[in-house]
Amino acid sequence: MKMINYFDAEETDEEKSEKESEIFALSMNPNVSKLAEDANSRNFPTQHVKLFLPFFIEEIRSNDVYNHPRFFGLSKEAARKFGEILDIEDESIRCQIVFTYLADLLNENKIANEFACWFLENGKNEEMKNLFLFKRIEQGALAVYEHYILGIGNGKTHKDNVDRITGLLFLDEIINYLVYYSCDRSYVVIGNEVREIWEKKTQFSRWCARSLLIVRMMHANSNKKKPEFWFNEFLVACDRHPRTRPIAFYLEPDYKETNVKYLAHLKAMSLPAKMSLEFVDESYSITKPRPQSDFGSRPDSVNGLVALPYSLRGYQEELSRKAKNGQNTIVCAPTGSGKTHVAIDVIANHLRQKRQQNQTARVVVFVPTIPLVEQQHQRIYNCIGTEFYVTKMSGAEKAVSNQNNQAEKILIGDICVMTPQIFVNMLLTPLKKQKIYIGDFTLMIFDECHHCAQQHPYNVVMANVRKTSLKPQIVGLTASVGTGNVRGVRRLDIDESLRHITGLCARLNASTISSVGNEKNMEELRRFVSDPIDEFIPVRPSVEDRFAHELALFMDKIHKKMIPFLEKLSLEEPLIKEKMMLPMEEKSRIMNGSVKTGSHFTNGLAVLRDLVERKTKKQGQILVLKMIKLIQKCYSTLKMNELFPARLALEYLEEEFYDFDTLECSGESRLSNEELRSLESVLNDTKEILKELRNLTTYSENKEILNKLFELIKDQYRNSPDSRILIFVTLRKTAPQLKEYIGNHPDVVGTFGRKKVGYITSSNQSSMKYGQSREEQNKTLERFREGLINILIATSVAEEGIDVASCNLVIKYNSIGNEKSFVQRKGRARDMKSKSVLLALDYDVEQKEYVNMMKAYQMNLCINILQSMTENELKDKIMKQKMEMEREEKENRERARLFAEQLRTIYILTCENCGTKICNSTDLRLLNSNHVIICFPECWKGTFVKPKVNSKLKRTFESNVETFCGDWYCQCGRIRGELIKFGEVFFPTLAKDAFRLKNLEGNYKNMNQKITWKMITEQYFTIPPVESSDIRDMASSLDAYEEIYRSAVRIELENLNMMARRDVSFRRPILEIM
Repeated sequence: MKMINYFDAEETDEEKSEKESEIFALSMNPNVSKLAEDANSRNFPTQHVKLFLPFFIEEIRSNDVYNHPRFFGLSKEAARKFGEILDIEDESIRCQIVFTYLADLLNENKIANEFACWFLENGKNEEMKNLFLFKRIEQGALAVYEHYILGIGNGKTHKDNVDRITGLLFLDEIINYLVYYSCDRSYVVIGNEVREIWEKKTQFSRWCARSLLIVRMMHANSNKKKPEFWFNEFLVACDRHPRTRPIAFYLEPDYKETNVKYLAHLKAMSLPAKMSLEFVDESYSITKPRPQSDFGSRPDSVNGLVALPYSLRGYQEELSRKAKNGQNTIVCAPTGSGKTHVAIDVIANHLRQKRQQNQTARVVVFVPTIPLVEQQHQRIYNCIGTEFYVTKMSGAEKAVSNQNNQAEKILIGDICVMTPQIFVNMLLTPLKKQKIYIGDFTLMIFDECHHCAQQHPYNVVMANVRKTSLKPQIVGLTASVGTGNVRGVRRLDIDESLRHITGLCARLNASTISSVGNEKNMEELRRFVSDPIDEFIPVRPSVEDRFAHELALFMDKIHKKMIPFLEKLSLEEPLIKEKMMLPMEEKSRIMNGSVKTGSHFTNGLAVLRDLVERKTKKQGQILVLKMIKLIQKCYSTLKMNELFPARLALEYLEEEFYDFDTLECSGESRLSNEELRSLESVLNDTKEILKELRNLTTYSENKEILNKLFELIKDQYRNSPDSRILIFVTLRKTAPQLKEYIGNHPDVVGTFGRKKVGYITSSNQSSMKYGQSREEQNKTLERFREGLINILIATSVAEEGIDVASCNLVIKYNSIGNEKSFVQRKGRARDMKSKSVLLALDYDVEQKEYVNMMKAYQMNLCINILQSMTENELKDKIMKQKMEMEREEKENRERARLFAEQLRTIYILTCENCGTKICNSTDLRLLNSNHVIICFPECWKGTFVKPKVNSKLKRTFESNVETFCGDWYCQCGRIRGELIKFGEVFFPTLAKDAFRLKNLEGNYKNMNQKITWKMITEQYFTIPPVESSDIRDMASSLDAYEEIYRSAVRIELENLNMMARRDVSFRRPILEIM
């Protein structure tokens, strides 16, 4: 196998961009600078002369000008004028005129050099002469000065940097930073010296202070920081105040990212070369909850006194009764009924009872998403936050704090709101600062508990609960328990639904269900919680759509060009020949592209793609996959065209085609000449079809579904001008487009006004197209709550728990989910006269939502059936489910054991490129069900870590509990995987295509099909989940690899700081340097 030299490969644009954002002081060659040599030959840059200008001015008198006929090479008239300026008595006026006059005059290099030479020959300030000639400066500091201040060899900066600094820089905050926050004596001295001059508050003293700041900083003699870091200190100081940030941006447009990297570098360099980790004793276990006093003292604001009394409605009292009696239960009630208030009452009652009995109690409230952590924490705090200490933990906190004692933060509180995966990780870890136990908690609340199934972290938490002897009380909250795998449209499968609901009870250790059954309470529930009217409105697409028809014909054209290559691949996988024929637009009687958006085409294309990807390796596979990807982009455009005016769909297509051309095809070197010609032909066709489609958009602007949407909006406005309307869409990319279109449409502007439409999408995609950060999401929701916007476009992120203001109308814009989504979306319409409307493009969408409606009805019917059972009957039913669940778990463990025995062969994993050993197959572990990690301490040998090249793939930390710390490379330059930090321990992940397998005899396995971890674990070896002992083994594995350790820490800190800067809730400096 030919080895590729990855280091000789041409740099990509992303790699170049990454290099540009690196710290210049770390990547420069200080010996390249020739400034000192030029100074000795009396050739000075004009900006350098201007920096020292105030010190020159102090030496010059008008007589010097009058007695020197060609002073600075000036004409007699210019010299006379300059002399007159020097004779002005008012220092402030004289300084201002001199600065303005010379700033322009000294732009001429000859005059600037004459000026400097006169000073060097006649000036008396020897210190400034030496500084001017670079006689006391370190080479690195000089190179930075040349690059950033003088702008020599730096294409990003300007040629008037000194003029800007000396004329405009506001120094108060910069001096404050140097004196109080730089934590460096040399910078403190500079700050005090500059402040003494600055505080004279004259024009000339301000000029001198600004120049002196730069001169002194580039000559700083620091014991803690390298001399070349002086400019980074300057940028950090500038970033502290709005009045100084423009200068920082002018000098370095990427100053914020540069500051992040610099502070992270300092922090990484200040850390010890080895990790100091304290482990828990493996034999240690707890027999009762550890008291909060063991972990510190609570804030003064928590006084233990009962907060202002709150009252529950009658139906809420019924919902809370069983939980307050200590039973494990699932509270099932409609959206908007106040389940959170029920939970708060249960929590307060639990903690007060334990307090009366002098027993330690601690509550954990699990929520499935990070935004819900913030929301539920605030709600609980507002109600009982002065009586009980309420904390929170979601994973986002790591971006704002260097405190690693997560266990203390949780265990010091009475109530902790958190995401479940964090909890699972802390149960697993052997690290003392991270370790918690199930027995530390006396009550667990599961919000949106219907998620407790399969591999969801809720179910993993409960699996750990079932294993321990010290079990807490369990309370689940949900509006939609679901119905399970009910089949059919017109048939109600009550038995299957009952089995599903009792199965959820079994997984949550619940012995009962709490719902509203009392007739009086039911009446009260109906008064306070709306039951929106469901309405289905079919809006079929036009039978003729020229735009869609031409695009579908183009898809036919690509398909035809694929056929010869598919036929060749069918020799390797015969099933391809059977599946390669797909529905064609040219044969359809309906000319609207619908043949390409139907399930027959989409399912067929998915099957074909899967066959080509998994079953073939021959020449032609890459080209076919690219063509399929292009067809998929066209399919997405057709789907958008059904919902939007054609011009918006075209804009999306143009953007996608551009990405396809530049990212997928540009520089492609894996194709044969024939394939390259075919690819080039397809690309030319795309350019032609774009031209055609631009001329057809006017024929496809009018969409019946949009007309109906605006009709609903206007009708709602007429009924209630203050209405709030929530519109659900399926895809993130459609939300911002629909928001812009609706927001600017005359029908909306004429009713609600301008800027009355907003949108929210998922917050775990903020670094990618169409995603939103949590800050943006929270701002939009707040504006919707306050009535600043009346129409909110949302994806599924608004379905569960997010506190969306009560609204009058929910519109599902050809967007449906399952029966749980049906209940949750409908529940967002909380006004008593509200309604929920589905705008459906086709019959399938209507039918699926009809099924969801029937399932929701069936779910409520089953809950009533369970409620009508006696307590013993329900317990027996749940117990049967629990026994069946335990039997299945036992069978699965045995099946896994037998399977692992069958795949007992040990393989050596070697680098796919150079053949260097990475580890053995027995060293691999599965972390959190989504990372394959290596637990082999010697795997670091011959590797290095770099920041991820493609910034789109950087972690946003919204959904991941691991911290991303860079790409992990083999010594040959091949990426092996990623480096992540789990708890306080670094682990390398392994990419599925980064290695080859060979057996212990040295024979390589020939894996012909597409490599996936699923395929590897089914055919070669199994990968067990990570255990506490694995974490112990890897905890100190980087002690012998200091360079990798420091790189990992630096990248981690950079990413965390970037995350914090984007989040509105993080308002203070992030990294403490010393």
